[in-house]
Amino acid sequence: MRFTPTKKGVCRVKAINTFSRVFRSTSTPTNTAYIYDDAGGVPGTSRTAKSYTPSVRAWDRIDFDTPIDYTSDFWLGIYLAHSNATDSIAIVLDNSLNYSGRTKAWNSDAAEWKEPPTMPGDFMIRAIVDYTGVEETSSNPILSLNQNYPNPVIKNTNISYTLPSETKVKLEIYNATGRVVKTLVNEVQSSGNKIMEWNKRNTSGEVVSSGIYFYRLTTGNKTITKTMIVL
Repeated sequence: MRFTPTKKGVCRVKAINTFSRVFRSTSTPTNTAYIYDDAGGVPGTSRTAKSYTPSVRAWDRIDFDTPIDYTSDFWLGIYLAHSNATDSIAIVLDNSLNYSGRTKAWNSDAAEWKEPPTMPGDFMIRAIVDYTGVEETSSNPILSLNQNYPNPVIKNTNISYTLPSETKVKLEIYNATGRVVKTLVNEVQSSGNKIMEWNKRNTSGEVVSSGIYFYRLTTGNKTITKTMIVL
């Protein structure tokens, strides 16, 4: 998966997060996380790698022994390995959508995009980075809505956002059909960083079904919407 640094300065890639699901037989599976240079829109030279034992069904954080610095695009990748034909190792996939090319992964041996026959769907990788030498353009905060964490949502999740000034705020969660299932915030809030927790329950207190959900932050005439996965 390709990543683009969001700030001017040096982006130090130090770890990777991915959500795993593993079905084990008699052996212990081992995956490997990689950092790659960008080579014109595809993964290029491998800069460092770290082997790890994936969780049965949980987020894994893999810290690289040697963090790599970038000022432009870079790639993070996972190699899924097993030593027994009856083992099954994968990372959690979103196969709720059907669009062309969704299953393709980079095959370094063939130097082309391939479609893995046993891994249909989208998967998620989170880059853990630090920034140094960042050019600050303004000390004033801007309206922003962060990606919920953890995502996918198993039990509960946190949604954080930043308000540049005191304002009326509405934070709502929608299902895939566009219906509001829960309103987390509907009030005037002061400026600064905010965080709200959602426990997967709708307005009636019932646990929502698995699938794709959207959360929307509205302040005045500005709206920001992001997507989450509920398992």
